[in-house]
Amino acid sequence: MIRLIILPPANICKIFSKNEMRKDQINANEMSSVDIERIRRQRDNITSSKNASPLRIISATKDVIDIEERRRRILFASEKDFVFENTGFLVAYTDEMRKKISEADFLSLSFRATAEAPSARTLAVGKSTEIGPGCNWDRYRKLANAAGYIPGVISTTRMRAWVVGLPGGDVMVWDLDVLDASAVTSLISDSINSKNLYCYNAAELLTWAMSTARAANMAPAAVYDPLWHVRYVDPDRIYDISRRAVIEQAAAALVKAHKKSSPPTSLEAIMHGAGMNARAVKAAHDRAWSVAPLSTWHYRNAVLGHADPHRVMMNRGWEVCATNLPTQLVQISCNGMPVDIDRLESIRCDAAAVVAKAASTVVEHIPSLYEIQARLSAMSGGATDEIRLAVGEYARSTGVELDASDNGLPSISLKSLSNKGAIALPGIAAWRDLCDARRTLASCDDLIASVSPNGRLHPLFGYDTVTGRLTAKRPASMAMDQRLRSAVTAPEGSVIISADYSQIELRIAACFAEKMRAGTGLPGMLATAFRTGVDPHLTTALQSVRQRGDIDFTGNAAAYIAGLCDEERCELKSRLFVERDTAKAQNFGLLYGMKDSSFWEYGRLAYGLTWTFEEAQAARDAWFKMYPEIALLHDSYQSTFSAAAKETLFLKAHDGVFQTTTSRVVSGATLSGRKVTATSPFLLLSYACQGTGADIIISAIASMDHGTRRHLVNVVHDELVLCVPESCSQREAAEVRRAMLSAEDAVFAQYNIPASVDITVGNSWS
Repeated sequence: MIRLIILPPANICKIFSKNEMRKDQINANEMSSVDIERIRRQRDNITSSKNASPLRIISATKDVIDIEERRRRILFASEKDFVFENTGFLVAYTDEMRKKISEADFLSLSFRATAEAPSARTLAVGKSTEIGPGCNWDRYRKLANAAGYIPGVISTTRMRAWVVGLPGGDVMVWDLDVLDASAVTSLISDSINSKNLYCYNAAELLTWAMSTARAANMAPAAVYDPLWHVRYVDPDRIYDISRRAVIEQAAAALVKAHKKSSPPTSLEAIMHGAGMNARAVKAAHDRAWSVAPLSTWHYRNAVLGHADPHRVMMNRGWEVCATNLPTQLVQISCNGMPVDIDRLESIRCDAAAVVAKAASTVVEHIPSLYEIQARLSAMSGGATDEIRLAVGEYARSTGVELDASDNGLPSISLKSLSNKGAIALPGIAAWRDLCDARRTLASCDDLIASVSPNGRLHPLFGYDTVTGRLTAKRPASMAMDQRLRSAVTAPEGSVIISADYSQIELRIAACFAEKMRAGTGLPGMLATAFRTGVDPHLTTALQSVRQRGDIDFTGNAAAYIAGLCDEERCELKSRLFVERDTAKAQNFGLLYGMKDSSFWEYGRLAYGLTWTFEEAQAARDAWFKMYPEIALLHDSYQSTFSAAAKETLFLKAHDGVFQTTTSRVVSGATLSGRKVTATSPFLLLSYACQGTGADIIISAIASMDHGTRRHLVNVVHDELVLCVPESCSQREAAEVRRAMLSAEDAVFAQYNIPASVDITVGNSWS
């Protein structure tokens, strides 16, 4: 449901960049232990010296709350009983503070913690670990010793600072290490319950808040999240900022050039320089894109720009979309996914045995690695230069010359090895087994370390993807394979319900194709398959066999299969087992426009197809003849892209570095009408299809009965996982099916594509 709320003025709506968030997460981990009595005795000595300025309780106020100096007004700063001198950090939660929070119509919230998620481990501290601008742990310790203060480190996972922005620009920052547990609970609860909130990545903040306050539930009146806004409401904003960054870089260069002349010859250059966003420039130098422009510039300029010429925003503030999604995701995280530790340990032991055996086999075939056999078993990173050279020499000894990577060393990626036909060599096969087992081992370690005392996993859910798909981290519960899923087991008296949308991406593509082919007279093979209840992979396989002359029938493949009885369908599926695997590669690989070479590699790597490049080309051509409506869809997106003008943008390259590039920016929409933007036609189609799936699953969660939603424990793109009492499993499964089908039907009904949900009930999620 979309609701409107009024948001605070610009001066308290600034948020923190991802870089700053990471830095402060480290800061809190490396800062001194909070021995409150000792700090109070020594704080005058600590803050009296100019050289001792880095010696603060946690990080400096200016590092915690990013507000211009002339606008910063920390409340109660003169009350020594409540505030550490020269820090602005509050150490008590008084009735006066509670009154200010309760009287506020809206609040801007932020926090600092020692880890990425409540279930995550803190980072180790070293001499060079940064704890603030221009200061590392070693320098901090030396300055502290000089000031007569011996710092320590508390590395437990916890929230350390709670930041509340009030209307008018006032900001309060509490040191949570000093407050007692009851005060922390009251402070956080008062800041959230029944409040209109503004916070970046609200799902993360609310998850931390509930964990820290040990609250069973928190209910804000409405939440406005700029991250959600940029991802779901206004994706063009990212590219607007990219264009602006290019202008600012050019202006910076112009200003620098004119500074060399005396006096500067261009007033225009000086004006450009004065108006630049320093954050965006700094982000370019740091090789990372700050999210600050997605907030400060977006709200101060873009949103206000919509109000012109009537200037209504000047009188009413900002009316923007609010969402309940963060609170729903927090509830799923807090519910927790039950796991069997013994099962995880068993999987880990099996993986460790495979690692040891594979390492021994690798050394047997590549003797030059004998000296590092122990490291082969223990290493968690990628292949070292020594390993690359040894594997390359081994392949050469068998007559296979591996491609060289950018640094001149042999490339031993799966793609490179497969292209050279080296994947079947015994030594390289053992190396691949070793890598796979090590990944399983690392996944087990991560899951085991993330299990909370209640025996459950509490992943941190979010929505920071360009498609709008949900994410999960700490641990990555969406990336668990079948073996790891088997460790997700229901406690006694409960069962696991897994509800999965059946072939939703292909159904979405069929809807887009139906929309595109209207009035063209083209057949809709994909839509026909779904309307007749036929497996689309079997349809593709049968049509491929027909096109090469191995079988003959009248009509299209979907209609032919629909006319078979169940026994005949099973027989046909068994007969076309190999062809159906090829069909999967065709359906999923070609849906988003894979070219010949990519499709050939995709079939071999993802489905183990042993086909030649020519066979892959023939399969690709046959598929587009089979589904002309998809070919038309691709042509339409390509035409739209070609018609767009090229622009100079500041975007992330494949190596992760931001750089200036020339590209086209095209916009489209999901089937539910949400706007998506991309820099290539097939990316746009992918975003539209995957974004539609995200819209559907989010809608299903929102429309689910509140009692049923309380049992949700995981979300995986197009799947919901619940842990429910066995006595009410049928009722809960029926409610899940109703909510999911209703959400899918709301999108598919106008295209006459049926919705489908597969539900399984059992003791484990596997």
